[in-house]
Amino acid sequence: MNRFAALVAALALTSTVPGSVSTVSAQASCAPEERVEGHRLLRQLSLDLLGRIPTVEEYAELDASGGVVDDAILATMLGDDDFYSQVRRYHQRLVWGSVTGLSSIAGAQRRISRNGDGIWRNGNARNTYRGRNDIDCDDVEQTEFDANGRPVPLRTPAMANCRFDGSCRIEGYVWVNPYWDPSTRIKVCAYDAQAVAEDTAGNSCTETYNPSAQCGCGPNLRQCVQGNSATDRAMRAALGDEPGRIFEHIIRADRSYLEAFTTRETVVNGASAHFYRHMSGVIRHNTGGGVSYEAEMGNLRTVYPNGFSSADWRVVERGPEHSGILTTFAYMTRLGSNRARANRFYTAFLCNPFVPSSEGIPAESDDTPDPNLRTRAGCADCHNVLEPAAAHFAHWRDNQTFGFMDQVTPLTPLAECSNCGVPGSPNCSAFCNAYFVTPNNSEDATVEAAAGRSLATVFLSDEEAEAVDTGPSGLIQGNETRIAECTARTLSEEFLGRELNEDELLEWLPELRDEFVASGYNFRDLVRRLVRSDIYRRTQ
Repeated sequence: MNRFAALVAALALTSTVPGSVSTVSAQASCAPEERVEGHRLLRQLSLDLLGRIPTVEEYAELDASGGVVDDAILATMLGDDDFYSQVRRYHQRLVWGSVTGLSSIAGAQRRISRNGDGIWRNGNARNTYRGRNDIDCDDVEQTEFDANGRPVPLRTPAMANCRFDGSCRIEGYVWVNPYWDPSTRIKVCAYDAQAVAEDTAGNSCTETYNPSAQCGCGPNLRQCVQGNSATDRAMRAALGDEPGRIFEHIIRADRSYLEAFTTRETVVNGASAHFYRHMSGVIRHNTGGGVSYEAEMGNLRTVYPNGFSSADWRVVERGPEHSGILTTFAYMTRLGSNRARANRFYTAFLCNPFVPSSEGIPAESDDTPDPNLRTRAGCADCHNVLEPAAAHFAHWRDNQTFGFMDQVTPLTPLAECSNCGVPGSPNCSAFCNAYFVTPNNSEDATVEAAAGRSLATVFLSDEEAEAVDTGPSGLIQGNETRIAECTARTLSEEFLGRELNEDELLEWLPELRDEFVASGYNFRDLVRRLVRSDIYRRTQ
């Protein structure tokens, strides 16, 4: 086990709040004073910075230089690819970037698998395509499509429970070169293999999810995903790695650490680029408003790093809505609500977790508690900060989905959501019920005062509600020094394998913070100053 893994295990046994009083005094009394030098220091630095022990050659180079770990050796380490691998892993843990637990990363996109005859099809669309839930295509090659590019059924037998006027429709298969391996051909049911751009109503089949029987998986099946497959795992791995690679990109270039939270740039490989271009949950809500859930991905519409399987990671520019790691798929879906997203930022990068009182939350004295958590006993202390912070994410979909909603505004109600769900009006759509005040999700008084307004702004002042349009990058504004101090503290405790004691919190940490700020928030400079310090070079 390398030192990074060992330190994570050690930290898991301590309080989640850095510097808790219960452990500080014991740590201070046990901290040894002997300085680490020579081979021992090289080994300690190599484990911390590179995640491995030194090589024989590196020990020999140290001996040749007089046994002193000098600035040149340290500079080599801080430019090594192994160092940047450590940077990625460290930040992935901070942001909880894994998406392995999501049931489907493709949202509402079609999912395909192979049936007993070896033909690929979407089993969930059999009723839509063929009129019954237990019918696949025939094992007969489909050769005819009509002038609009849609399959001509081989036969339309009359069967029980058919949807189409007492007759079901059955097509054959076609050969397709799938996007995940263009060098091979696979058999695909012809309805699933449809590659037309639009249905007969003019709605896109390829740029948005469209459940129409007139739409399929698109060219090369690019809008379908194999569940629990190498393809699915490749996309999950790439998307989960994205936040860490943004941090790496910023740190490699010696740019301000703060840019990791504000940049429009991201880093993609073939799998994640494919996902963002074709499977990122682009869905249109058609209950009168034509609401788009798309997050504009900028150059991802044209950049494709050498095929789906490419490990060629490239920096691309996203649309203006994006805010660094805070609007990556992994951050948005791993943290499935606006409150969770704000809470993780406050915990990981401001060292200010929202922790309930040690006395617990008092019981409600009212049968109908105030829906405004900012006024309720036991809730107000946290939610007075959390609610305005969460509003920075109000433009973004939640509940493990991804996408940007233009229709959310700070104060203006959305007409289709403000006039629904009451007698004489249409039912409220799932879109309205999820993101706006409706009779289905709010108390009568709230509906009367704010029908159709974004749920994220209901209990905010007009000034606080502007966070909606400021976006996630607004969390950084005014918090720059706090981010610097938290970053210095978290990294120090990672390398030391313990929480900072009282003296270190009062004297050493402010120095590290101020030097980090003075360097232009240069993360490598922070690492360099930390490992040069006497505190780090005492025996661990």
